[in-house]
Amino acid sequence: MRTFTVVALVLFFSAAAIAQVSQLQKPAPEGKVVAPKSEQEDIGSVMEQMGPMMQNMMEVMYASMFRVLAKPETASQLASFTRNYYDELIKKGFTKEEAFKIVVGMGFPAAKMGQ
Repeated sequence: MRTFTVVALVLFFSAAAIAQVSQLQKPAPEGKVVAPKSEQEDIGSVMEQMGPMMQNMMEVMYASMFRVLAKPETASQLASFTRNYYDELIKKGFTKEEAFKIVVGMGFPAAKMGQ
């Protein structure tokens, strides 16, 4: 739950920063200068502020993830998932060798989610 909260905060602040930057980047009418120097400085300032904030959020997210992964019950759940996945692949008609290659190729389940 804590990781979800951190991810939600990252997305919220990222969206807020993008909205702020997009407000600063107004399309220039034909034949006009793209952005005055003050707006360019504002954009640079926003980006400089985002870096440390994003770094802190990523550190919290990874620290939380590693705390969960360090728990013995997490390893037990991952082992159960991996075994069940292998067994189900065989039930669906894959050979043992094919199922093994699929499971090995998948690696850590959470690492590749959404890719």
